[in-house]
Amino acid sequence: MLVSRSYKCDDFYDHLYRIIEIANQNSIECIMFPGWSFDNRKSLTFDHSKLFIIDSSVKVILIELANLETEDEQEVQLWVREIKTPFKFYRRFASSSASLKSKLEFVNEIESRVYQKYMVIVCGEINALSWKRKEKVMIDPFNIKNKISNSKVSIVLNPAHFGFKRYEIAYKQADLSKEIGLVLCSWNHSYMPRECKFPFKGYLYGKKITDSILELPRQFTDRSDIRIGILKI
Repeated sequence: MLVSRSYKCDDFYDHLYRIIEIANQNSIECIMFPGWSFDNRKSLTFDHSKLFIIDSSVKVILIELANLETEDEQEVQLWVREIKTPFKFYRRFASSSASLKSKLEFVNEIESRVYQKYMVIVCGEINALSWKRKEKVMIDPFNIKNKISNSKVSIVLNPAHFGFKRYEIAYKQADLSKEIGLVLCSWNHSYMPRECKFPFKGYLYGKKITDSILELPRQFTDRSDIRIGILKI
């Protein structure tokens, strides 16, 4: 399940457990929230027993805590059914022009970002891949595709804070999916005047499958900005 909200509205906290209930009703295993999904200025409490109800389908929940006023202090949390406390990590870089040091920090963390068949690449970290426009070829300078493949990953979760502006991001997500299997992305909508109207995207073995993501009717009368997409493979 992919979740999105308006960048201009409150976080998901008051609707978290209802979103999980909707996922369980649809036999969903994984829920991915976008970046900036929960405001750390609140007294946030995540009850593992409520996140993963006995005999329910949800096994993995990906969220990000951040200060939504300053848009910093970002902490990604991967919650899983079998472990009471979340895996925690941080976005290491955002753009292809980032320092070599920050890119290597991401590369060295790849194994710690893996849980069973899932792996997390936060927002612009997908720029560890490099698209050569003139040659029209993808370069993998850090060998991340092999590193991820060797970890037996088949699903890469690539949450974003807002819709990617650069066209080559789609090439990188598609290229990664050729090696891995499935790459999924969701983001906060209404961030820019001209943006993709559908805040979810998916690639499977190099093929774009966004059209296979079914958006549910709006679920919350008090938060019509919250959007939910479901992909069943």
